[in-house]
Amino acid sequence: MLHSQGKFCIDRNLVRWTLLDGIINRKTLQDEPMGGQELPIKQVMAVEKATGKKVERLPFGWPAALFGMG
Repeated sequence: MLHSQGKFCIDRNLVRWTLLDGIINRKTLQDEPMGGQELPIKQVMAVEKATGKKVERLPFGWPAALFGMG
């Protein structure tokens, strides 16, 4: 039996949004395993696209800066 592929994303507030079989499920960390809020796709007004940028720092940056000042 074939199932449609589900899609999900996690926003910056650690809320998981899942789209499966035409229903959007919103689940937070405090919800029960089978809990969450469900919203049919027909009730969705808009989708906002946002991008984020992850910044990584080198672990030896501070020691190198202090060594350079010395």
